[in-house]
Amino acid sequence: GLRRLWLDWLEPWASYYVRIEKLVDKGDRVVALIRDVGRRHDTDATVEIKAGSIWTLREGKVVRVEFCPREEALEAAGLSESDT
Repeated sequence: GLRRLWLDWLEPWASYYVRIEKLVDKGDRVVALIRDVGRRHDTDATVEIKAGSIWTLREGKVVRVEFCPREEALEAAGLSESDT
């Protein structure tokens, strides 16, 4: 599931990485504030996007991952941009 999704997502990129800027423990959820940086195969331009993800855990295992706009992740973490 998640592995296949991630490999499909990476296919058009010549280089791509995710930098975790902050992790917030919300009990059964972990909110990640991230910065995606990549360069597609067809260009020399680098793309950089601030984003977020919300990871839901059950019995120590990931059962759901939501990739979302940074604002949504901040709200889920109970934070504002000035807190980061």
